[in-house]
Amino acid sequence: MKKYTLFVSLVCSSIFAVETNKESKIAYAKEVLSNLDETVAKYVAMLEVPGAVVGVVVEGEVVFAKPYGSRNVEKHLPTTTKTLFPIGSITKGFTSFLLGTLVDDNILQWDDLIIDHIPSFRLEDPYTTQEVTIKDYLTHVSGYPKNDPLWFNLNLSRKELIRKLRYLTPAFSFRSQFHYQNIGYAVAAYAAEQATQKSYEELLQERVLQPLGLHSTTASIEQFQKNDDYALGYRGFKAKDVRPSYLVNPHTIAAGGGLISNLEDMLTWTRGLLNYGNNLVERRTWHEIFTPHVTSNITSGFNLEEYIPMESYGLGWFLVPYRGYFMAFHGGNIEGYSSNIVLFPRDNIGIVVLTNKNFSPLPYLIATTFADKLLGLPEIDWAAKCNFVFEAYTKEELATHQAKGNENRVLNTTPTHALIDYEGSYTHPAFGKMVVHKKNNGLTLTYNNITMNLNHWHYNVFEIANDCPYSILVGLKFSFHQNVYGDISSIEVPLEPMSDDLMFEKEKDSSLNDPNYLDQFAGTYSYYGFSVPIERRDEKLVVKASWGQPEYTLIPEKFGLFKVVNQEGYLVQFLMDDNSRVTAVQVTQGTTSYIAIRH
Repeated sequence: MKKYTLFVSLVCSSIFAVETNKESKIAYAKEVLSNLDETVAKYVAMLEVPGAVVGVVVEGEVVFAKPYGSRNVEKHLPTTTKTLFPIGSITKGFTSFLLGTLVDDNILQWDDLIIDHIPSFRLEDPYTTQEVTIKDYLTHVSGYPKNDPLWFNLNLSRKELIRKLRYLTPAFSFRSQFHYQNIGYAVAAYAAEQATQKSYEELLQERVLQPLGLHSTTASIEQFQKNDDYALGYRGFKAKDVRPSYLVNPHTIAAGGGLISNLEDMLTWTRGLLNYGNNLVERRTWHEIFTPHVTSNITSGFNLEEYIPMESYGLGWFLVPYRGYFMAFHGGNIEGYSSNIVLFPRDNIGIVVLTNKNFSPLPYLIATTFADKLLGLPEIDWAAKCNFVFEAYTKEELATHQAKGNENRVLNTTPTHALIDYEGSYTHPAFGKMVVHKKNNGLTLTYNNITMNLNHWHYNVFEIANDCPYSILVGLKFSFHQNVYGDISSIEVPLEPMSDDLMFEKEKDSSLNDPNYLDQFAGTYSYYGFSVPIERRDEKLVVKASWGQPEYTLIPEKFGLFKVVNQEGYLVQFLMDDNSRVTAVQVTQGTTSYIAIRH
């Protein structure tokens, strides 16, 4: 009996000690953070961020949750803890958690091959096609670069996104190194969609958002804009330049960066994560998500080695030893918004910062300042160090292509063609269509629903003008190429920095397939006594050889000039008199030509 009483006493004492320690940690957190309100306001003003919300969870309790500034500067609307913000790549942590619930239910596994769930899946590299797994995409080791123009500002279906991947070129060998991207998360999520026959949005709602009570979090831009309390996004680095940004719909890569949330929901999410997922995933799955799988490099270049000596990536989380403490974090940057979520899982601390400013280091500045206070670490003047980080962000945002090649510009040159000759649609099998129009004395280019003015650079090279709504595109060079006939036939452009320049081929004038246009060439032609009938069939010309030869189909190249299908090197040119009537046809192969006279 005494032993039992002693046992109960020890257990109760232990529980009391734990609870006392928990309460003291919460009390300490509230005390040290109460003095940071003015500091946050100072940081917001210093970095010229229109609005921000900041929240902290310690031992499962919200100890700090405050809004700052405006969600809409023009209308003087303040931010609130309910204000909705696109959270960008913070979404990746939600996606890995969602996939974890499917792993626990044995619907899929981390090491499942993508092609087993998506039979139509193809990449340029056949080995990677057959071997790449869900985990490979979640840890960014597929070998492919970002290729964000593939989806940016488009409402592309995920099925179509998957189809386009076969036309992309890898930048690294498979699994050789970490290279951050968004598309891989869309691929992994599409595999889950195929395995469950439910959309990513349905799965996320059923398995994560509803069970955790995240009632305001959504992947719908439409719902976001219909809400009475949402943050308008802004961009620009000086107060006089800060302006509303264009809202990007990331539906295609929703699993990699498409969620929208508010501070209240994000703090609920943080509490759930720190509590091992509130039993929505098994403990081993939770540890798999927060276990290093590959070395990463996202913090390199910011002179942070003293505080973050190494870096790795789990499943949707960057994992680092921060000043002796295990820290998991992920930023979120999408047009007009910057965010950050920081977890110290072993210390039961979570920090959330959401802002409505493009590429702002503010979320990191606030998070590190708060972390140091909460962990009782010696203070660091992060505001001073932020100047370097700010310059790095500014450089990344404004490292446009304007300076690139300036020293090689040839002055006092003119385009080789009249501007009207550059007009047309130019296509790439993966990256879609660019449309060029002549406008006044210049050119405009429309790509991914963005219309930009082009300034002449030199010869047949044009660059995106300074008035482009996306400053990172300013100065991007477009090289127009001509074919052997002297016609403008393609555009070469460095859309993906990690790959070779992309070639967009000019589409043929659709009028060249017009039956009324083709009818003028139909008729019978004679060559040394042989009749050569040419007839129109629908939108094509067909040569009916009368000496046992097969039929040949002609495809238009330009007015009066055709190529022969499956006959490389052959050209068919229709000859006309002064009254523009077809009188003969000339067939050329290499240096040899034959002329047949029209009857």
